[in-house]
Amino acid sequence: MLIFRDTNVASSLQTDTHCLTAQVDEAGISYAVIDGQGICRLLQRHSFPPVTSYNDWAQALATTFRDDEWLTKTYRASRWSFPSNKATLIPERLFDAEQLHTCLRYAAPLDELDEIHYRRLPAYEAVCLFAIPNPPANEILKYQPETQFIHPQEQLLSLLATPDDDNRIALYVTPTLVGMAAFVENKWALSNMYPVKAFTDVLYNLLMALKALRLTQDNFTLFYTGQLGEADEELLRRYFPHLRCLYDSNAGVRMGRTHAVGYHLLLTLAQCE
Repeated sequence: MLIFRDTNVASSLQTDTHCLTAQVDEAGISYAVIDGQGICRLLQRHSFPPVTSYNDWAQALATTFRDDEWLTKTYRASRWSFPSNKATLIPERLFDAEQLHTCLRYAAPLDELDEIHYRRLPAYEAVCLFAIPNPPANEILKYQPETQFIHPQEQLLSLLATPDDDNRIALYVTPTLVGMAAFVENKWALSNMYPVKAFTDVLYNLLMALKALRLTQDNFTLFYTGQLGEADEELLRRYFPHLRCLYDSNAGVRMGRTHAVGYHLLLTLAQCE
């Protein structure tokens, strides 16, 4: 169980100047409470029992909200994401709000209980179009009615926009998904999320991206974060000479590496503008 608590944080903390950022998948919920200076004060992970439907998922969330008082407090901002490959980026000039379902179904199959959201990304002249499961989303809105739903693709792009390397790719790795974003000659070139079953699938998608972007293994910086084993990291070091952790090194010192990676899996650095 992932739990990090700042020693100065008490349950009586007034959170109306803080942000709540959370990520939900079928295995559980991870969330962080972030103060006005962008510092993580609390990081926690709750695991769910096995779920077989969206309604089971919603029930597991309801139980978590009932048992954890931090999830029912009032925050300056509340932002939640559901990692999935049910997402795509569309050029702003081609975006049509009347064709959301038509556009998104080319990215991945949709469930009848999926609801479609979109967020404009002016910095990239694009729109992020994504689906989230309706029953779990409704459960979140009961307790956090001002919630903004954001897809990890948007967050990964925002994180990768800050380094000054002209050519750079970021990997966000989970046991079932890999998120990837790329900037070539300091311009956005790729953003996608792929289903994976093993780390070899992560490498396959990365190598295909390099081929499409006409990059070689030594002319870009590879940033990474997520659930990678030591052997996975060693494999990246072997083939990619310019390799850097994506999570903030200061967070690693303060929270410890495990917690820093867990926090960064939430892709929170772009969450509290």
